[in-house]
Amino acid sequence: MPRGGGVAHASARVSLWSTALGLGHLPAFCGRTGEPAGASVKFRFGTAPCWAYLMILLVCPGVGILLTSIIMRLVSRSATGRLPYVRAEANRIRLWRWGVVAAMVAVPVLLVVAVIASGGDSTVAALAWSAFLADILGACVVWFLVLPRVGPRAFVHDSHYADGRWVQLSRVHPAFATAV
Repeated sequence: MPRGGGVAHASARVSLWSTALGLGHLPAFCGRTGEPAGASVKFRFGTAPCWAYLMILLVCPGVGILLTSIIMRLVSRSATGRLPYVRAEANRIRLWRWGVVAAMVAVPVLLVVAVIASGGDSTVAALAWSAFLADILGACVVWFLVLPRVGPRAFVHDSHYADGRWVQLSRVHPAFATAV
């Protein structure tokens, strides 16, 4: 970590085979700070074809977000593997991920509380429904705005070879990119 206590700006790009990512054949340098890594974090990178983004329009007529998400995931090129990180950065990523899980678990609980509270005092019902909606909004903000920024971005390319696909990682530290 830099002397100021902040995280070094990660701005390099690097391309690697998806098999190297999946098998963990990466140098032991943190992808965020460039320091020697003491931990690793599992990532799943997916790149959907351009036509698949038209599936989002199906949400409007009522097909639903869940079905659209499943279809998008099925047609995406993907690569999964562990990236090296210093322990503090790995813990920070895990903390944000568990925050989303906790918020998603709280959604049905808060929905039941809000429905039950609707039969009683209107002030309590309003507070319960507000907590329910705030939880959904908070989970979406963390899922779509925070989580994509705590790790690297990736674009998964098709390959003509049987060894897998190319994964282009961006927003990684230059020392990590050089080592790869």
